[in-house]
Amino acid sequence: MARGFSKATSAIQRLLDERQQIQTWLQRLAMASDTTPEQVRTRVRADYERRLGEVMKELQTHESELHTTMDRLEGARAGLARQETEAAERLAEAELRHAVGEYDESQWRQVHADLLGALVKVREELKQSDDEIRRLEEVMSLIEVQPAPAAPPPARPAGPARKEPRKEAADELAFLRSVSEDESQGPAPSRASGAMRAIQEPAPAASSSGREYADPEAKKGATPRSSKATKSLKCKECGTMNLPTEWYCERCGAELAAL
Repeated sequence: MARGFSKATSAIQRLLDERQQIQTWLQRLAMASDTTPEQVRTRVRADYERRLGEVMKELQTHESELHTTMDRLEGARAGLARQETEAAERLAEAELRHAVGEYDESQWRQVHADLLGALVKVREELKQSDDEIRRLEEVMSLIEVQPAPAAPPPARPAGPARKEPRKEAADELAFLRSVSEDESQGPAPSRASGAMRAIQEPAPAASSSGREYADPEAKKGATPRSSKATKSLKCKECGTMNLPTEWYCERCGAELAAL
């Protein structure tokens, strides 16, 4: 472990190793398939889980100490970052002075070696500080107490049951939709043929007398007007009497006017 917090976290490292060992035992116990009685396996598993819980509790007691160490490491890293910037600027300035001829070659070799060595050293310390911070963050994430999950909100009381729409209303809506679709696509063959029959079939002719007999017996009793006329025109061919208004004999068909 890095030197920045090796003494402060030696106990933590020991606990982390113990934690890892117990977790390995639990995994092997879950994968083991033998003839061990189930109650024995249950007892061993419970012992490992109890020991793991104790290790985690002890790790959590060091949490405040780890936060203090983290603050110190972050402050040290900020100082190293400033030193790196200053060392890089000093080296750039020396290179510029050498370019304009202020340093001869022997002087430049010495100045360049000193400034470059200082920059390399501070960068190594900065890298080590980053490694320490990263390692400490990993340790803190392992022992950090996870917040308990929030309790689910209480169930809202169920509202009154919604009434199902009446089937008649649904049927009426379906009928209206079908009518709308039929109007947009033209009349259906069955309805169109009925409409055409209604147009093509002539209405019954009105009675010559201006009224219809609803009663069949009354219709039978009616006497045609022509029956009251006297048949006074005799057919000379067959002798049948015909109405004076007839042109042909109603019996033999001879032309009465010619006769």
